[in-house]
Amino acid sequence: MEEKYTVEMAITGGTWDLKKFCDHVVEKGLSYSTESSRTILDHLETKGLVVKEGHYRKMVKLNPEMGIQVEGTVLVDIKLSNYIANGSKESN
Repeated sequence: MEEKYTVEMAITGGTWDLKKFCDHVVEKGLSYSTESSRTILDHLETKGLVVKEGHYRKMVKLNPEMGIQVEGTVLVDIKLSNYIANGSKESN
């Protein structure tokens, strides 16, 4: 579930007010409550994927050290792999 948060943050532009982002992921169905959203963001911050800034009104964003482009034209080259029920690997 944590991956969905980082993807959502990248898709929506990167920097968010903490409360607004927690409300946003609840509205999108990625979390059940703002409290669980904050907990997940704490885990992502511990892993170094997310950075929180500010004291009273915290802003949350993807860690800029990861080098993820969130503005302008983004080209993505993805190779997906799925494991089929019988255990064989299928690449798309």
